[in-house]
Amino acid sequence: MIKSKVVKVKISGQDYVVRSTAGQQYLEKVAKYVDDKMEEIKASGIDDSQQLRIAILAAMNITDEL
Repeated sequence: MIKSKVVKVKISGQDYVVRSTAGQQYLEKVAKYVDDKMEEIKASGIDDSQQLRIAILAAMNITDEL
């Protein structure tokens, strides 16, 4: 049985606890990627207080890349 690990990552200034079978470095890399995408959205001029909108637009951009 593969044991899951708990890793704390920071995205857009907020801490998230993630439970996964993936390694810590991988999860940190994924979190940084998401954080970078959210920063790109913020840089386009969307108000920093609209975190949900920023997250949804970042998710759409990431999905489009896939």
